[in-house]
Amino acid sequence: MIVDSKVQAHLAKAKRKLGSAQLLLDHHSKRGPIAFAYFAMFHAATTMGLAEGKTFPPCSGWLAAFEEAFAKAGKIEPKFHADLLEAYRLRRVADYDVMTEIPAGVAEATLKTATEFLAMAETFLEGAGRQD
Repeated sequence: MIVDSKVQAHLAKAKRKLGSAQLLLDHHSKRGPIAFAYFAMFHAATTMGLAEGKTFPPCSGWLAAFEEAFAKAGKIEPKFHADLLEAYRLRRVADYDVMTEIPAGVAEATLKTATEFLAMAETFLEGAGRQD
């Protein structure tokens, strides 16, 4: 595994996005925390790809590439890819769908999911990803 300055930069950015999501949540925002939580997950997933020497296609194509490289390969629990897809869906609703109300608790749940995803990515980077 390659853990270079680019991997470290993405990991640091993931942590900053998570912190920003928490600040917005603390100020009773519903939409902002979802977007920041998703981007924390995006940067955490990017660290995993970079550590394995992979680059992912832009836009939503990267979600399928991440699934193939990590979930289907058995390197992570499939739940994490499902969580990433859901965060992506919620982020699109939060950012673009002005008519949809974000239910209470969704931002908190998304932040919790992003926190778990980041922890999984850090564990993976330490070389403790699933090997079965």
